[in-house]
Amino acid sequence: MNLLPRPPRFNLAGRESLRTPWDFYKSIFKDYKPDTPKLLNDCFENDWSQTKCDKIIKGDGEFEKTKAILK
Repeated sequence: MNLLPRPPRFNLAGRESLRTPWDFYKSIFKDYKPDTPKLLNDCFENDWSQTKCDKIIKGDGEFEKTKAILK
C-alpha cells in the first residue's frame, strides 16, 4: 500500500479578511428565549400531568414526595 500526504491547503486571496467575529445577536439563536423558573415550572407541570404516576405510586404522601423530588 502506497500512501501520499495530503496536498497543502490553499487560501483564496483576501478570504481571511472576510471573517467577522461571531455575534449572538446576528446568529440564528438571536430569537432564543432563555429558561426562566416560571417556564421550567410550567413545563414540569405539563409533563407531570401527562404521566400515570398517580396509578403507580400508592401510599400516604408518597405521590407528593415523588413529585417534589423529581421537580
